[in-house]
Amino acid sequence: MFNYKFTDSNTLELINAELAPLSCKEPRPVYAGELNLLGFDKLFNYPHDCKEPLMWGEFNDYYYNGLRVAKLSGGDVNHAPAVRLTFPITEVLKPVPLSAMATANRELMRQLEERTLHRIRDAYNDYKDRIDMFIVSFSGGKDSMVLLDLVQRALPHDAFRVFYTDTGMEYPDSAGYVQTVKDWCASLGIEFVICHSDQLPEQTWHEFGPPASNIRWCCSVHKTAPQVLKAREIAGRADIRKMSFVGVRASESLTRSSYEFIMTGAKHTGETSLNAILDWNSAEVYLYIYERALPLNPAYMKGNRRVGCLVCPGATPRCEYVTRQCYPEAYDRLFGYVKEMYDPVVTTNHDIDDISLHKIWVARKNGNGLLLPCNCEEDYDGDTWTLKMRRLRPDWKEWVKTIGVLLNDASPYQVKFKGKTYQFTLEQKNGLWYMRVTTNHTGGYRSFCAMIKRVFHKASCCVACRVCEADCPYGCLSMADGTVHVSDKCRHCSECHKVHQSCHVYNSLYKRRNGKEYWKKNEKDVL
Repeated sequence: MFNYKFTDSNTLELINAELAPLSCKEPRPVYAGELNLLGFDKLFNYPHDCKEPLMWGEFNDYYYNGLRVAKLSGGDVNHAPAVRLTFPITEVLKPVPLSAMATANRELMRQLEERTLHRIRDAYNDYKDRIDMFIVSFSGGKDSMVLLDLVQRALPHDAFRVFYTDTGMEYPDSAGYVQTVKDWCASLGIEFVICHSDQLPEQTWHEFGPPASNIRWCCSVHKTAPQVLKAREIAGRADIRKMSFVGVRASESLTRSSYEFIMTGAKHTGETSLNAILDWNSAEVYLYIYERALPLNPAYMKGNRRVGCLVCPGATPRCEYVTRQCYPEAYDRLFGYVKEMYDPVVTTNHDIDDISLHKIWVARKNGNGLLLPCNCEEDYDGDTWTLKMRRLRPDWKEWVKTIGVLLNDASPYQVKFKGKTYQFTLEQKNGLWYMRVTTNHTGGYRSFCAMIKRVFHKASCCVACRVCEADCPYGCLSMADGTVHVSDKCRHCSECHKVHQSCHVYNSLYKRRNGKEYWKKNEKDVL
């Protein structure tokens, strides 16, 4: 919200002028751990075991006593960035005077805090008669810690729960830190709930392929869906209405700069989110943490600018370098999955080094280059959709129930869809399954073709990740035992189909190719 400056007393000071929502100015404290890791010990004299911040960082610049003293350039997952001295400091660096900094910023911080506390209280009072459960979504990062403290100040402690999702890919430092926060919540009488996916990363990465910038299946499978399912478990029913207090901030990214304070159905149907600190910047977040003496994840003190999953397609190569240096064993475990799944022929020299592989996997938009096969391929000749499937779940008829009513039990199958009857054929030949549906190009038939195609995307690729189950607002879909069950009371709302291409696995692994020519060349007997 407020602008800021670095002072000659090595502090950060807010200025009573608003900072643009997407200024991308994200100042942060710099600890000895980061200085040691990046080689600052060759340029400056400082206590290497200091527990307080010694400098301030902004972008790739480092500030001490208000002066830019160093700058980073270059660097990637395997190579340290170069450090360039911009202003020599001969004296021993002194820690940031946290108490004096808190005093200097108290007035403006109080304004921001009161504004946010009122926002939280007003949302609670406006929604409490419409919401079954209020949740603080805790990620283990600085923003969610600030959010949690603000909510516990604003609301009765029995009015909400704290949900943390352990993805199995977290920074190693987060485990101890989360336990510290959990104990802190217990001392205040706040319920702290830990959620997790039924599947481990070792399994999902080899089923979906590595997550990429535009294929973020990991957030749904390992974060949001487990929270939705846990809330339903606690409430004892599926149609629970909940509000999540979320610690996202507009200054973090272009996407988040367009967020509103209150959003409904942004991730899952029936869920309302309050982005209570949306207008805060990182300067205010750190000032709040220091003044309130809140615990800070040790990962930040080691030079990590973010806290979350160890290997993330959204991280910069330079951030990946720091993460890998801090947690080499844990990082290489996940990065090893990427190496296992890529075919060396995607590079000209048949040998992918870590740097080139990093560039490839974060940018992928489909399954091309992966050794993992997509279980479903399709072709359209102008009149007939044909899907070739390497496997077909025995519960495929359950997926049909999500779009209509199956009227018979033999091919050609008939489906009552939006009040009309349509048909498709299904046959098995040479170990493969073929589903065909012919369109007469009317609006209703085109709609049916699109939906039945998506049904079989699911039926051939589903690994019971339970995201579709979380998306169903009426509790008509269940796959807790690994088998798909769709209630006969399904309302055909299509919420379980809202993922692009209907299935996360299919969306992640489908191969782009000239479908018609491929099929005519390799499967002449299909059409």
